[in-house]
Amino acid sequence: MTSVWNATMEQFECCGYKNYTDFDDSPFNRPEDNYPSPCCSGTGSMVVCSSHNAALSSVPGCFVKLVDWLEENSVIIAGVAMGIAALEIAAMVVSMILYCNAGRKS
Repeated sequence: MTSVWNATMEQFECCGYKNYTDFDDSPFNRPEDNYPSPCCSGTGSMVVCSSHNAALSSVPGCFVKLVDWLEENSVIIAGVAMGIAALEIAAMVVSMILYCNAGRKS
């Protein structure tokens, strides 16, 4: 799950759900005040992403980025949903026709 979340943060260029503070007091963060590298993007090539560096970079949270992505791609998402719904309805119609024809032959 951690690798999926890290890949999501890198893809959307975001940090945490709201922001970098979501990682405060986490097992990842506690030992040495380390944050995931996407939380410090845009601040140059730093070796360690600390709370100070994460605050300075002000990377937005992933929820905001996800909502923006959904709004940008809403037409495509709606088209795919309508296509799947049309296939499901067509499959139900075919199955009902086959069911009714099988009942007549018995």
